[in-house]
Order: sequence, then C-alpha cells, then structure tokens
Amino acid sequence: MSSKFLVDSHIHLFRDEHLSSLAWMTPENPLNGQHSIGEYLSSTSHSTISRRSLGFVFVETDRKCHLADDSGWKGPLEEFEFVYKAGTGKDLRYRDSAKAVLGIVPWAPLPKGRGAMQRYRAQLREISDEKNEGVKIRLLKGFRYLLQFNPPGFMLDGSFIDSLKWMGEEGYVFELTVDCRGKGLWQLEEAVELLKRAHGGVQEDKKVRLIVAHKDHLAKPDLQVAPKDLATNPFFSTWKTHLKSIAAFPNTYIKLSGAFSELPPALLEQQDKSREEWLANILEYVQPWVFAAIDIFGTKGAIWGSDWPVCTINGGKEKAWGLWAEITDRLLEARQLNELEKDSIWWGNALRAYQIEVEDGLHVGLVGSRI
Repeated sequence: MSSKFLVDSHIHLFRDEHLSSLAWMTPENPLNGQHSIGEYLSSTSHSTISRRSLGFVFVETDRKCHLADDSGWKGPLEEFEFVYKAGTGKDLRYRDSAKAVLGIVPWAPLPKGRGAMQRYRAQLREISDEKNEGVKIRLLKGFRYLLQFNPPGFMLDGSFIDSLKWMGEEGYVFELTVDCRGKGLWQLEEAVELLKRAHGGVQEDKKVRLIVAHKDHLAKPDLQVAPKDLATNPFFSTWKTHLKSIAAFPNTYIKLSGAFSELPPALLEQQDKSREEWLANILEYVQPWVFAAIDIFGTKGAIWGSDWPVCTINGGKEKAWGLWAEITDRLLEARQLNELEKDSIWWGNALRAYQIEVEDGLHVGLVGSRI
C-alpha cells in the first residue's frame, strides 16, 4: 500500500519587499512580484495526483552579498530569518502554514573556509534563538553556494574543500550548483574531483552529503536535443559518464526537477495540441534524462522537487507545480517502479538526505537500489 505522500525538495520564496535584494531581479523579470508561502500553497492546489504534501525545503534565492568581509552576509542572513520565523511560527503571518517548512538551505561563504562557516552559523544561531551550541539549529539542513558562474578550479580551492569537510563533520548537506549546458560539462567533471577531495581521508559517517541540484536540477542537461538524436549525442553520453562517477560516492543524490526551464519554449506552447498530445511530447523530451538519472543514482538517490516559482516561467504558470507532479507521476509509472520505490523518490529520499523528521511517524528505510 503506497503512503501517497510527497516532499517538495526545492522551492524559493520572496516577498514584495525582498525584490530589491535579489541579485538577479530586474523590472522585466517574469518573477518580479511576490512568491511567498501563500502563493506556493495555492499553486499546489492545481495538482491532479493523489499525493499529500508533507511540506517543502526552502533553497536560497541568490540575495545580494559579497565575500570581502562578514558584512557581506547581510542579505542571506535576512533571508534565513524570514524563512526560519515562518517555519517556526514566530512570524504570525505564516502561523497556519508553519509546518509546511521542513528545512532551509541558505547561502553560505564556502569559499572562505571553515572559520567563516563557523562564524556564519553562529550568526544563524543568533537569529534562531537556539543558543545551545551542542544542538543543531532547527530547520537548518545544509548550505548552497552558486558555482556555475565561476571559473575552472574555483570549487577545488583548498578553502572551499575545507568548508565541505566541515559540513560533513557537522552533518549538513551541500547543494551542488552547476550549469552543464550553459557553461560546459567540465563543471560536472570538476565536481567529481571535488568529491574526491572532500571525502579524502574522512571517516565514512563524516563524509559530506551532496545533492546535484540547480541550475538545473539534473545538472542542467541539454533538454533541447531532440530525443531521436540522443543515441549519438556526445553531451548526453558524457553527462551520464560524469553522473555515474558522482553516484559512485556515498551519500550522493540528484533532484528530478527544473526541467521546464530547459525545454524548447515551442514545445511548451503547443496550443494546437490536445492535452494528451501535449503531455506526450513533453514526456518524450524529458524521459531519457530522468530515466538516466534514476538508473544512475537508483531509487534511493533520486529526489523529487518542483523548482517553484522558476517552474512557472515556461511550465504553465500557476498550474506548473501540478503539471510537473503529473509528468513525474507518469514517468515513474512508465519506469515500472513499485510503490515503495516511488515513495522513495517522492518523499523518502528527501527526508533521508536532509535528515528531516515529520510528525506523521513515517520511516525512511524505504527499499530501493542502484539500478
């Protein structure tokens, strides 16, 4: 019997008053406007699949910041405060939806090494009012630092690696952000070396957990390649090779999310098609990449996420969340996974990767394998 739950492992939130603090925001940006918890929960109401959401993991939104000194952390710290207070009920505007916040993955100054990471966490602790140094900050699950805009070698710097080792020691997950299509497959190749160095000489239970996530969440594959051309496409084969190398390390995961931003726009705008034809065309493009990710990372390594609200840009606007859930549902059915394997992808792996406990009393020892 399926438990019929899901966890959304990747969403972003910002209120109207936060727009000027976002590094990427421009007046013409389609996301220029409030996208907070109320808007998110409203978007989930369009879903047609029979799964109940246990909640979501918030991932940082690239607030303006700098690494020159600790004063550059102001924007990300304010963002953490916003989501933390919403998730703990301290912000009364979100009192009724506080339980939906299962975890927070904020920005962190990884390039500055473990000393900076320790100072940064101390400031997060001050915001949280959880003063006991021996107890992990509630809702703080890991950290992210956008890598895709940086030159070769950046992620292999000694200070960056030392930050990852510290994160492993402290039990935090690292969200790997690369852009294979836009910047090159070398980023994924370098990520393999990053893991070698971060895990080198580290005892098994202290090795940092890593999720291949954003930009996009399958390491940004080239979904604009026609499916009929994938058999001979060098990008596809090299992408798979690097992912296999990453999946060989312990505690590594990949997010099944973010596909709408990479599909050919014309494919998503086929107004002349029936809904079933339209969905079939989308599935044809997405399926090879998703199936490859599941084959490589196994049903214990793939994690579902929506990438809301980014998914709304090219994926059906307010109905995008439900559309991606439906597409994923069809993909997992087509992959002929059993119900426990589906549950692992929909929610179990997210609880395991982010070390989330939920009140439903669910366990995360789900079956699954590297298939």
